[in-house]
Amino acid sequence: MAIVKSFRRSVWVSIVAVLTAAGCSSEKPTGTLAGTVSYNGSTVHSGNVNLISTAGDGAMAKIAENGTFKVDGPLPAGEYRVYLSAPVPEPLPPGQKPPKVPKFEVPPKFTDVATTKMTVTVKPGPNDVPLEFKD
Repeated sequence: MAIVKSFRRSVWVSIVAVLTAAGCSSEKPTGTLAGTVSYNGSTVHSGNVNLISTAGDGAMAKIAENGTFKVDGPLPAGEYRVYLSAPVPEPLPPGQKPPKVPKFEVPPKFTDVATTKMTVTVKPGPNDVPLEFKD
């Protein structure tokens, strides 16, 4: 009988602990990020947008031909440094000719996380931002 009482008490303690933990969520707020990319007023037609926060969170999004980008999935809310990188060729089946690689004419200072001055703040919810890189 003592074993049954002890088991019941353990079950109740476990239930209370789970319910208490469920009410104390420590999840950070998140947001989505999309937008356009330009350099000195001209649309950037290829490459990648790279983001990294001081907390170490990061993401990458491909720049479409029309200069738009969209990060897949949510990002923790906060400030991110933004830098660009050249397009990466897609793997092709054997014997297939590679397509023409679009020009990527962005100065090196915007392609390095250490030298870029571009930042973006991701707020909870949807974020649509223009990334305007300027000399």
